Amino acid sequence: MESALRPRGLNAFTLKIIALVSMTLDHLYFYLYRVLPLPFGLRIAGRLAMPIFLFLLCWSFDYTRSRPRLLLRLYLWSAGMELCTALVNHLVPDPPGFPVENHIFMTMFSIALSLYLLSRAGEAAGEGKREQALLWMGALTAIFLLPYLLPASLPALLQAAVRAALPLPSFAEGGPFLVLFGIGLYYVKDRPLMLGIYYCLYSVLSIWLHAPMQVYMIFALPLLLSYNRQRGPKCQQLFYLYYPLHAYLLFALGVLLSRRMG
Repeated sequence: MESALRPRGLNAFTLKIIALVSMTLDHLYFYLYRVLPLPFGLRIAGRLAMPIFLFLLCWSFDYTRSRPRLLLRLYLWSAGMELCTALVNHLVPDPPGFPVENHIFMTMFSIALSLYLLSRAGEAAGEGKREQALLWMGALTAIFLLPYLLPASLPALLQAAVRAALPLPSFAEGGPFLVLFGIGLYYVKDRPLMLGIYYCLYSVLSIWLHAPMQVYMIFALPLLLSYNRQRGPKCQQLFYLYYPLHAYLLFALGVLLSRRMG
């Protein structure tokens, strides 16, 4: 009887686990391929992670009890990881693989902040408060344009401090195009046909927009369409902690293996 009442499809917890596994496979290759004979297929498998995380963020934006609290949590994780990453890369300035670059918290914060500003502008417009609506839209425009007004030649650690304090679209992993994709994803997330069309178009366009490898994200579409809008087990801190810790550990492993082989 219980199985008959259980919603079909995948809940948020299951999707997050899939995303974590996918992300880990991707980063295994990213940090260790120069010291271990790893197949490039790990990078392809890793293309599932980002769209799943952003898709669930869009639903969290609707389900959260407090959008400001969600924004604050993402901001703190984004700022914290930016500063920790800058320190790690400063202490090990010339690693054998790649420096720590993965930072989806900033991308998620930029998307959530954009959605928040859009929602406030829509509320103000619905209440006939045009001036307020214009102010909210002006703030949205500013977060996309502000980084281009900042000096380009800053010391690395100072750049990290600026990015930590201002986690804006141009600084985010994937850049403005990925942030815009996340914004659009929010508005089609509960419309399967539109979601499929929008998602497939972006997957193909990403070849020219910012990241040719992202075309393989199309394989995550069936997973998104199977989402049953159930949360599943609550392990929020697990996912927040796992992201930076696994990146730093894989980075350290790559450095140690390279030095031992050298």
